[in-house]
Amino acid sequence: SKGESAVSFSLNDASDIALNVYDVSGRLVESIANANYSAGEHSLSVNKNASYNSGVYFIELSVNGARMSKKLIVQ
Repeated sequence: SKGESAVSFSLNDASDIALNVYDVSGRLVESIANANYSAGEHSLSVNKNASYNSGVYFIELSVNGARMSKKLIVQ
């Protein structure tokens, strides 16, 4: 991916959400969300202005403290 990506998720209940992007060294690149989200479907943009340099990043989604991460490769 060169430009914008999206992270989509579905919540059964209102939940505290944190969406952060880290580089390979673990440095925080961008904090995209840190708020309480209502139940339902949500989609958040990552690298919205295509401002990330080429490389590998990790997108970490935290829902009520439970963390999941995905790799993002920017070319």
